[in-house]
Amino acid sequence: GDRAASDGKYYYTFGSGVNINMDSNKVISITQPVVFIFPSHAGVQSIHTSSNANINVTTGKTVEIYTNGNIALDSNNSINIGNDASKLNIYGTSSTSQTFVLSSNVSIYGTIYAPNATLTMTGGGGTSQVDFSGATVARSVIMNGGLNFHFDEALTTSGPTVIKGAAWREL
Repeated sequence: GDRAASDGKYYYTFGSGVNINMDSNKVISITQPVVFIFPSHAGVQSIHTSSNANINVTTGKTVEIYTNGNIALDSNNSINIGNDASKLNIYGTSSTSQTFVLSSNVSIYGTIYAPNATLTMTGGGGTSQVDFSGATVARSVIMNGGLNFHFDEALTTSGPTVIKGAAWREL
């Protein structure tokens, strides 16, 4: 079985051609601190979710995702919903470019630090919106349609060092 490293986290490295691809009501339940590493995914999907697929994080547990590839969360997904945004941290590691797309009724609590990525958040309006609670750093951010973006003020003290907000301005 799996064994925790000396820091108490479970590390999973995904080789080239191996990703997380979930659809049709699939669920991953995170019950221990985990680190997902996608080192060889430049230009391809590292994580793709659709059709009511969810990643549930048990209260108090953490998920760190490191990827040089792309992430697409689409169509009725929740990732760490209702939990502490500091417990889900996604790091874009590409030195050139990558894309992160959140669309069509996706809810996420977490942080995204991807200084070379384009982050697109597109809701369809009405009940088909994107709800993002947390913080992000990206090369460019595109926001369309129904979107709720909430900076989680708790991240000023509990977030990852690279994304802690020192100040913010309500728009």
